[in-house]
Amino acid sequence: MAPPHKVRNLHCRASFVEGARSVLGVRLAEVEARRTDISGPEDSRALHDLRIAAKRLRYSLETFAVAFSPGVADAHADRVRELQDVLGRIHDLDVLERLLAGRIASMDMEARLRGLDIARGTADESTRLHELQRLVWGDGRHARLGLYSLIGSKADERREQYRRFLALWSEWEESDMFQSIHAMIAEPPGPEGEEESVSAEGSDGQS
Repeated sequence: MAPPHKVRNLHCRASFVEGARSVLGVRLAEVEARRTDISGPEDSRALHDLRIAAKRLRYSLETFAVAFSPGVADAHADRVRELQDVLGRIHDLDVLERLLAGRIASMDMEARLRGLDIARGTADESTRLHELQRLVWGDGRHARLGLYSLIGSKADERREQYRRFLALWSEWEESDMFQSIHAMIAEPPGPEGEEESVSAEGSDGQS
């Protein structure tokens, strides 16, 4: 997982709104940067990194929502959550495929070892052939077929989820979502934002 972009221009005397602008600016830029790392559906790691970046952006939007016009940041957070959910499902499917492929590999290894035991340890040729046929054509092949079929079904779902991801991102671009968030960050603070502060002043009990 790629590390988060650092927020470098925070200081202890910054207002709540200034802190919100700094954090959201970095988180938004991080999402945009992670998207450029994705060239196709096979880029599993880059898709996962974008999901994590989207989660950080959503959490930041929800945390700092009170610093901006009512409902604006929350509306953006809802759209980010939708993208995050799609990318999360893609990640879940990637993990599931690895588990299923690992199970097939384990079954193949078990069958290979069993086959070697039969070939080396069974002296009677007729019995040996019978046991090897049972091993090759037994219940294990049905289990493998089921696992391969499940992998195929989940691959179909993953392709559909990737198409949803592309469609959502296109919607973001067509609706100028990034510009909208940038505009929200740049808007003058309301009364709540002016009053809030992350300054250490006043925290020591002095008036």
